[in-house]
Amino acid sequence: MAAEQSAFDVVIVGGGPGGYPAAIRAAQYGLRVALIEKERPGGVCLNWGCIPTKAMLRSAEVLETMQHSADFGVLADNVRLDYPAVLKRKDTIVKGLNDGVAQLLKANGVTSYAGHARFTSPNVLEVVGVGKSPLGDNGPLYNAPADSKGQPHAQVAGKHIIIATGSTPAQLPIPGNDLPGVINSDGAFLLREVPKHIVIVGGGAVGTEWATMFSAFGSEVTLVELLPNLLPVEDEDMGRTLARSFQKRGIKVLTSSTVARIEKAGKRLKVTVTDKDGKNEQNVDADNVLIGVSRRPNTLDLNLDATGVQTDRRGYIEVDEHMRTNVNNVFAIGDVVGKILLAHVATHQGLVAAGVIAGHDEKIDYKAVPAATFTHPEIASVGLT
Repeated sequence: MAAEQSAFDVVIVGGGPGGYPAAIRAAQYGLRVALIEKERPGGVCLNWGCIPTKAMLRSAEVLETMQHSADFGVLADNVRLDYPAVLKRKDTIVKGLNDGVAQLLKANGVTSYAGHARFTSPNVLEVVGVGKSPLGDNGPLYNAPADSKGQPHAQVAGKHIIIATGSTPAQLPIPGNDLPGVINSDGAFLLREVPKHIVIVGGGAVGTEWATMFSAFGSEVTLVELLPNLLPVEDEDMGRTLARSFQKRGIKVLTSSTVARIEKAGKRLKVTVTDKDGKNEQNVDADNVLIGVSRRPNTLDLNLDATGVQTDRRGYIEVDEHMRTNVNNVFAIGDVVGKILLAHVATHQGLVAAGVIAGHDEKIDYKAVPAATFTHPEIASVGLT
């Protein structure tokens, strides 16, 4: 049976913080829009990044405030952490925002497809695994025909395509990185209890936020950063100030250091840390190792060869200031272009791409991008460092 086919003015691949605002803006311009998403709406930011971490960091902040409430003249007894309740609150917040995104898409007339998209040409995508869309009731393929492997599929054509497939954590080449207990930032959300001791690899925004959270929840935290300062993309003063704050809070900060190997040690892990030249070994025992650095673009399974779209040596899609690739009708936004991997940057890129497709002269300027890191103390910046 032939695949069901539909044609649109714009087809967006990926329903994260770049994809769904682009879909809504394009629909508001009067274009016929389809959005393809294989998982829950909201992308990494809503489901595995910004939103759930901030929800849990808020719980950490409340816990610490209550533990020191006497400083404010408030006496509270038996203050303790209920970690399952923290996770439940996080899940409730995420689901509410998932539903909110779905309703926004539906209200703006965006047609949604649930499945994995692969290019068959610069204008056509095959959607495999189509089912009932998590993005609302506009997905037309609840009972799609099946391909030769028994998987429902559809052919979706667009005059313009926006690739917004994001990125995923990449494995660092550390011996032992595949041992049980070694996790990435996604896996940290799946922990059912707070580790007694955790080693966090990476002193950027991801690593420092998890360090803040787990320390507040009672973990003994060791934070390892290869460069001389925490938060390498911020001003050096910020990284030094944060390191001093962390050390006062009992977080062990090892800068200019790297994890040489991870080994099994009974029921725990032995983490060997050296300086960046491989010298001055020290061993740290841990229940978990969280690798919070390095991401890779989600381009490998898109069949980009069918489009002629160019990528750089790291696999990121190359775009101009209008978010257009070297193929005139194909645009790319968000983490997959490798510019600045922040959710609000992806959103702005999506709005620019939608505007250009609708005939407006829009372009992006990265000179004044705000950023925030939700550590204790919180850190914010904007503009040139």
